[in-house]
Amino acid sequence: MSDSMSISEFIRNEEVAAFVTRHAGELVSWDQFQGLPMPAGLSPETMWEVIEFVRLVGVDEQMPFSQSDEACVGESSWYSISSEMSAVLARLMHRGRTAGTLDARLAQYRSAYGKSPFLVADLSAAAARDGVEIDPDAVVALAAGTRTPATPAERLAANALAVLRSLDEYCDRAFDESLYGEIQSRLDEGCAAFPYRPMRRPETSYNAYGSADGNDPLSRYDAEQKSWCLELISTHVNEAYQGRAEGVVAVVIACDLICEELPFARWNGFMEVILRRLFFERIGMRALAFVSFSRALLDWELGLPSAQELPFAFGQAILHSRYGNNTTPYLRQLLQFLERGLDDLERETDAMVAQFDRCRAALVADTRLNHRQQSLLMELVMNPSGSIDAATYERRYDVTLVTARADLKKLVQMGFLSLAEVGKKQVFSPVSHMEDVVAARSGRASLA
Repeated sequence: MSDSMSISEFIRNEEVAAFVTRHAGELVSWDQFQGLPMPAGLSPETMWEVIEFVRLVGVDEQMPFSQSDEACVGESSWYSISSEMSAVLARLMHRGRTAGTLDARLAQYRSAYGKSPFLVADLSAAAARDGVEIDPDAVVALAAGTRTPATPAERLAANALAVLRSLDEYCDRAFDESLYGEIQSRLDEGCAAFPYRPMRRPETSYNAYGSADGNDPLSRYDAEQKSWCLELISTHVNEAYQGRAEGVVAVVIACDLICEELPFARWNGFMEVILRRLFFERIGMRALAFVSFSRALLDWELGLPSAQELPFAFGQAILHSRYGNNTTPYLRQLLQFLERGLDDLERETDAMVAQFDRCRAALVADTRLNHRQQSLLMELVMNPSGSIDAATYERRYDVTLVTARADLKKLVQMGFLSLAEVGKKQVFSPVSHMEDVVAARSGRASLA
């Protein structure tokens, strides 16, 4: 048989039916598909179109990527939610919800370390996407508050950190031009003259929405397309999706569109990091906001080793046919980035909890400390930005001022606290990395 068989013969052919049944639910790239044995002497091109047609007619979800209702079928985009993806979404919603266990531990982590896990990784990815060269160590120091911005690139990163620390100001704002403009203005403070030359994404069938013009990423999309992208975000990322799987899907699509469409005049990479946190807050999935999604997505685009074990290379994850762009593998990978990111967050917060548990045990076992000193140090290990003065200590532990001063000065002598004069008051604060000091002194005490 050949590709010229009649439709009647094709429909009745048992080899064709078996092939379609076996492979319609099996997502593989075109390169892999060509290597499969084809039924009844048919070509891979023919069977690819057949498989994609079968997938399309069985789809419940139409991805809102087409710019207008008049877009032809071949330019439309769609996806299906498989049972595997439904399971991933259910796990994401359970683990990533606001006020859940992981969310509480992340709040504890931010209180203890002054930043969220993997923040530096995401900001470094945003800088790379926006064509900004910055030393990751400088980002670490800026996040820790131990460095003053020395270059326009560092000023930009510091501005992004300042916006992220004040996201509560925007929680009730609509996703509109006013909000985007305000955030962009804050990002540009002190570096408005800094040139914006974003990196260009690798070409894929996903680029069907705009034509490349030379090597200038900024000329790829016209104003209408960028406006359409922002309208999609404002329509699909809102409270109506709170606690629903559609909300998670909408957020990852919105974030990917920002990287693809470059809808903002400047700093789309940093805008994606900032808005993603707001997006997940808006739909009640705060823990998901702290996943290092930007880093994972950029590594995938660049084909870095960390992404080479993934089922699809970036340029092969959208399956194009005359029936449009099947973005199911692409969306599945974005969701898997979230799930893998939650795994990373849990490992980080579990390690933090284990470290603090060891600190508490060491403090309880340290016979040189009285119960008041132990209680204070346990609190400050968890809150290294905290401080106390003798008068507060006196009231809290119901002791005399003389005893309070003696307790606190002993903790200074032991290396747990530092002393500073603030006005006319002596203020006691935990030393940097006090948990390490606790562990070191505990080890020396056990040897004594």
